[in-house]
Amino acid sequence: MSKVEMNNVSLAFHDEDKTFLALDNINIKIEEGEFVCIIGTSGCGKSTLISLLAGLNFPTQGDVLIDGEPVSGTGTNRGMVFQHYSLFPWLTAKKNVAFGIKQTNLYKDKKIIDEIAVEFLKQVGLEDYIDKYPYQLSGGMQQRVAIARTLAMDTEILLLDEPFGAIDPKNRLALQDLTIKLCKKGENHKNRKNRKAAVFVTHDIDEAIILADRIVFMEPKRVKEEITVDFPSELSREEIISSPRYSEIRTRLMNLFYQDVGNRIGGEEVVL
Repeated sequence: MSKVEMNNVSLAFHDEDKTFLALDNINIKIEEGEFVCIIGTSGCGKSTLISLLAGLNFPTQGDVLIDGEPVSGTGTNRGMVFQHYSLFPWLTAKKNVAFGIKQTNLYKDKKIIDEIAVEFLKQVGLEDYIDKYPYQLSGGMQQRVAIARTLAMDTEILLLDEPFGAIDPKNRLALQDLTIKLCKKGENHKNRKNRKAAVFVTHDIDEAIILADRIVFMEPKRVKEEITVDFPSELSREEIISSPRYSEIRTRLMNLFYQDVGNRIGGEEVVL
């Protein structure tokens, strides 16, 4: 049994006398500890797909399953990072992260919760801002707090919807490395779980190849192709980028992007 499954999933939105099909017969299986990147042009349905896994939307056809059970809503077995930071404005950075940790009920001791919150804020480069409120932080810094909160929750499944889009290139690379360390290598807090099942939505081809065990390329409404990313775990970023396999995957993804854009010029309206 797969950790996450989408079986023959379709989703239609209804507006007065119109019906728009956002997803059409999606079939995806994600194994425990597998890191899957969802990639495709804007409006192909990536964010809609991840909203089903989060329990924020529900399919009009088919099944969304976690550990074999239908997704009936949000849950503490899933941590979610949205495209846009979503912090409580009345809480400091540390308290925002601590709030997320508390929801999982893994820890009862406030001192331990605070220690973990500070640890993850340090890992996203915000050790000097733990007592700052969201209005005192830039947009990119607020997003880093949101990422720290989700990673600190130590959930079985991570859902990340373009989490690094508002972050500068230097910090984006650092967060990619942190994501690999925590999610793929399981190098987490000493009392915490190992590898996570993760679904990561991105527009960035290079980011997808660096992070993923498998890349799912979407065309509007549908899965177009799946590509296995099979680099040995001990390879560095530089070794991966310089390998022939990296160039092969990148070329294939670029071709899929250009093909999709060409097919969609003048085409029907799509959704996120």
